[in-house]
Amino acid sequence: MRQEFCSLRSRLLKIHKQFDALLGHGYGRKRAPPTKDRIYRTRSGQAFWQEVTGDPDFYLKLIRLMREYPAQHRAQYQVERDKAVNRFTREFLEDFAAADGAIDWEKLVTFNSGMGED
Repeated sequence: MRQEFCSLRSRLLKIHKQFDALLGHGYGRKRAPPTKDRIYRTRSGQAFWQEVTGDPDFYLKLIRLMREYPAQHRAQYQVERDKAVNRFTREFLEDFAAADGAIDWEKLVTFNSGMGED
């Protein structure tokens, strides 16, 4: 991210444009004090949404708009989630389990931590 911000800043300075990099978090209260080596500011939660929109209540308006959305889509989400869990389980068992269902820990650890191909 730092490299991308530096690259963008460099390009914008060449065309005489200002650049104020901001790392935004849509929720939370993360506070990161400025440091000399960091070229971007951070804002989280209400502070982020207020800076982006100018509205101090925008973060509350967002959640109010989403109030019913999760309930309307929960059933379809659950169907898709269950299918994904089944696919991942099948792949895991095919790749890392013996015929009797026991996990082949050496194969799993070699896959996860070995120095093989990336």
